[in-house]
Amino acid sequence: MAKVTYGPLVAEARGKVLDTVYSVNKAGPFARTRVNGRQPRTAAQQAFRANITANTKRWSANLTQAQRDAWNARAAQVTKTNSLGTKHSYAGQWLYMQRNGNLWMVGYGPTDDFPGDAPATNPGQITAAAASASTSTIYVVPLNPPGPNDKVLIRATPLMPVGYTYYKSHLRNIGVI
Repeated sequence: MAKVTYGPLVAEARGKVLDTVYSVNKAGPFARTRVNGRQPRTAAQQAFRANITANTKRWSANLTQAQRDAWNARAAQVTKTNSLGTKHSYAGQWLYMQRNGNLWMVGYGPTDDFPGDAPATNPGQITAAAASASTSTIYVVPLNPPGPNDKVLIRATPLMPVGYTYYKSHLRNIGVI
């Protein structure tokens, strides 16, 4: 569904309507034909989707109403900004899926109870980093090493073109320390 901001005439539109996608880039607003994304069906993609399915089923089958209420209450306090700059909050299931997806990515099992908002350890600046192509190893030395119960997810992108500012879709998980 397209997101449209109306003014005297339509001021801005983003999203899709039928086979047309509306968006904005540095040159201004544009419309293009919708293109279906590729589905590589890699083992990592299938594992990620299986995790989403499992967490969706856990939300419905395993959580008590009190647990769902706790997730909903916390999610109401989390605001996100959409592509048109409008702030909104999500349902508790979204926060449940996000937190448990993050736990899964760093090797932990799911949690049904809202874990709270414990402050994360700030790793500070990276004091040293080295890579070896022959062994596919990257050495990273943070200024503040993580605690014994902390895990750090390392994400990186390939080299990005000059002036390219949107990188999130290019991030790949490359390791957990």
